[in-house]
Amino acid sequence: MNGSDVRIPRNAMVLISLIQGLFLLLLWRAINDEFWPYATPTVNFPLWTIALTLPTFLLFTLQGSGVKRLVVRVAGIVGTLAILAVYVGWQASPHGAFPVESLVGSSVATLVVASFCALLLLQASVRVAPGEAQGRRPWLRALNALTEDYPALFAAAWRNVLIGLLSAIVAAGVALLLTLWGALFRVVGIDFFAELFAKDWFLFPVLSVAFGLGVYIFRSLDSVLGGIVALVEGLMRLLLPLGLAVVVVFLATLPFTGLAPLWETGNGTALLLWLNALALVFVNGVYQTGATNPYPRFVHMALTPGVALLPIISLLGMYGLYLRVAQYGWSVERCWAALVAAVLVLVSLGYSGGVLWRRVEWPRTLKRTNVAFLLGLLALMLLVNTPVLDFRRIATESQFGRLAQGKVTADEVDFEYAAEHLARPGHRAMQALANSVEADDPELAARMRAFWSPGDAEGEGFWAAVTVRPEGIAVPTDLAPRIEESARELSIGAHHAVLARVQLSEGDHPEYLLLDANARPPRHFYGVCFYREAGGWRRADIINPRAFDGSRPVQPAPLRVAPLTVVEPPPRRFKMLDVDGLRLAVEEPAEELD
Repeated sequence: MNGSDVRIPRNAMVLISLIQGLFLLLLWRAINDEFWPYATPTVNFPLWTIALTLPTFLLFTLQGSGVKRLVVRVAGIVGTLAILAVYVGWQASPHGAFPVESLVGSSVATLVVASFCALLLLQASVRVAPGEAQGRRPWLRALNALTEDYPALFAAAWRNVLIGLLSAIVAAGVALLLTLWGALFRVVGIDFFAELFAKDWFLFPVLSVAFGLGVYIFRSLDSVLGGIVALVEGLMRLLLPLGLAVVVVFLATLPFTGLAPLWETGNGTALLLWLNALALVFVNGVYQTGATNPYPRFVHMALTPGVALLPIISLLGMYGLYLRVAQYGWSVERCWAALVAAVLVLVSLGYSGGVLWRRVEWPRTLKRTNVAFLLGLLALMLLVNTPVLDFRRIATESQFGRLAQGKVTADEVDFEYAAEHLARPGHRAMQALANSVEADDPELAARMRAFWSPGDAEGEGFWAAVTVRPEGIAVPTDLAPRIEESARELSIGAHHAVLARVQLSEGDHPEYLLLDANARPPRHFYGVCFYREAGGWRRADIINPRAFDGSRPVQPAPLRVAPLTVVEPPPRRFKMLDVDGLRLAVEEPAEELD
C-alpha cells in the first residue's frame, strides 16, 4: 500500500504537528527556565521521547481508515520507548552532578534507529487488513508479511528515509526564509519581524507544522520519491563493482603486507567497518528484492566472490577492536564499535551463506537475511537502553577494574572521560574511588571530586580547584572575577583550568594565561591571555600558529606540569610561549574587559 492508494488526512496531520510543536516548546521552556521536569531526568527523558515519537509515527502512518487500530499500536510502541527512556533518565541522575551530552547523543541516535525499525513493522501491520488478521495475532501476521511482501518492506524503508529527509529540508527552508525576512525588515528599521521570528514560542509550532506538511506532501508524491530512489540506485549500481573490487584487492594484498600497517594508522578498525557497511548497503541498493538481476550475467558472476568474502572484512575489524580492548579496556565507543562489528559479521555471513547455498542465485536469499537484520537491529537498539546492554556500565567496570587489578595507576585513569561519558556508573565509581584513596592521597581524591563539582563554581570554590602556576601567586583582585567569568564563558571547568603568570611583553605588568589542562593540542587547544592596558584589563585569544601552517603537530606534556618558556623574539607586542615544544601566541586585537 502506498501513498497513492489511501486518503491522507491533511487537516489531522497539521493538527498533530501543531500539538507536537507546542509539546516540544513546553519541554524546551522547562529546560531554559529550569522548572519541572527539568531537574527530574526520569520524567524529562520519557516526556521528550513521547513528544518526538508519538506524533511522528502518526504523521508517517495516518490514513483515512483504521485510525483506532493505528493509534493503539502506536501507543504500544511509544509506551515501550518511554519506559526505556526512564532508565536512560536514571542514568542521568542525579541531575547536574555530571555532563549528560554523551548520554543524550547516544540515546537520540538509538531512538532514531529503533523508531525507523518499529515504523517499518507498524506499516507492515497496517497493510494487514482486519479480515486477514482474524484468528491470528496482528503482529504475528505483520511479521509474516515482512518476508511474504518483502518488496513492500524494501520500498517503505526507502520512502521513510526520503520523506523524513525531504520534510526536514522543508522545515529548514522555512527557517531560512524567516531569517531572511527578519533581516530584510531589520535593514529598513522594522525590528518587529526579526524579533518575532527569533521567539521560541513562534518557531517551535511553525517549524513543526512545516515538517508535518512536508510529510503530507511527500507521502502523496510516490512518483517523485520513486524517481529519487531510481537515481540513488543507479549510482549504487555503478559503485558496487568498484566497492567489491576494493574488498577483493585489499584481501589479496594482506598476505604480502600483513596487518601491522593497517593497525598503525590508529583507525584501521573504523576503515574496515566502513568498507564492510558501504559494501552491504550497495549490495542491498542494487539487488533489492533479488527478483531481477541488474547486471549482465558475467558481471554478476564476477561480483559474487566479493560478496562471499565480505565476512572476512568484518572479522578483521573485530580482531582490530579486540587488540585495542586488550590494550586499553572497554570504552563506550569500543562497545559501540563491537556492536556494529558483530552486526556486520552476522549480516555478511548471511549474504555469504546465500552464496554457498544458492551459488549465483544468492540474491534470492537477501530478504530472509534482511528481515532478520531488521528485527535484530530493533532488539539491539532497545537493549542498549536497558541494564542488559548498558555500555556505560560495561566501560566503567572495565576501566576501574583495570585500576583494581593494578594494570593502571590512579593517575593514569582518564577521570575526565569517566565524568563526561560514563554518566551515573562513572560518577558512582569515581565517588567510591575518591573515598577509598582519601586517607592515602587526599590530593588525588580532591582532583577526582572536582570533576563532579559544579562547572560554574565561583569565589573560593573556583580557586580551590584551579591549578595556579607558579604555585601560590597572588591574582589581582580586579582580575579574579574576570577570570572566573571567562572560564564559564569558555566552558573551562575549574577542575581542569590552569592559570599561569608569565612575562610576555616589555611592560611593567605580567600577563595571566587561562588554559584548559585537558585540551588536546593542537587542533582542540584553546585559551585566553589577560594583560593590562590603560589602567584596565584586556583579553586576547591564545592560538597555536603551527596548527594552521601544516607542520607536524606537537604533543606536549600535561599543561599542569609542562615547562613554560618565553620565546624570543617575535615581531609582535607579545612574545610567544613554549609549552614543552607547543608554541602559543597571543592573538591581537584583544577584547577590552569592562
